Amino acid sequence: RYRVFNLALIGIAPGPREPDSEQLQRFLRPFVDDLLRLWKDGITIQTQNHPQGRLVRVALVAIVCDHPALCKMSGFGDQAHAARPCTQCEIRRKDIPIRGWDAEGIPLRNGELHKRRAAQMYDRGPHPPDKEYFKQYGVRWTEFARLPYFDPIIQSVIDPMHSLLQGLTKTVWYAVWVCGGKDNLKVLRGNTQAGTRRELDQIHKILNTVSPPLLP
Repeated sequence: RYRVFNLALIGIAPGPREPDSEQLQRFLRPFVDDLLRLWKDGITIQTQNHPQGRLVRVALVAIVCDHPALCKMSGFGDQAHAARPCTQCEIRRKDIPIRGWDAEGIPLRNGELHKRRAAQMYDRGPHPPDKEYFKQYGVRWTEFARLPYFDPIIQSVIDPMHSLLQGLTKTVWYAVWVCGGKDNLKVLRGNTQAGTRRELDQIHKILNTVSPPLLP
């Protein structure tokens, strides 16, 4: 499925620099117009079993991209946003070290509410964007809010590179637990000079027994 002949190039964002959120929405507008027509009216496709044609409707299943692009595509603030740094829950940035592990106690973001706030952001006028409204809710206008079936919370896939490799592995495991973070409190310690094995060595011992999956 990753072969070139299985990929469909439908557009290239104009340069010379990466578009900001507002510019990207203007670029996405005609694509969303097509998605709306494909959902509401559908398209008639002839097949061997249906030579007279069969009505097919098309829906956008998910948005899959890295985290910075996801925030622009789906109308989120980024991870540095003070009030809404997360695309899935309502945790504030300052509460992440305190409540970041409390999965049950933090309210989840709501897709319909996100779309309503995005629409209000659009009504306030995108030139220039309402900075105070964005500061309060961490919401930008997204063209995908026009799709009646689209839930920007559920259908915006969390980026594994920034979330797991850079976020969980590099920041939490290495920078905080191994190196000690700002307070220099190491949770995963290496062996002592006397050879006493500690947490990090036990983890390495376990990792040595793990084999990566075989790819086809």
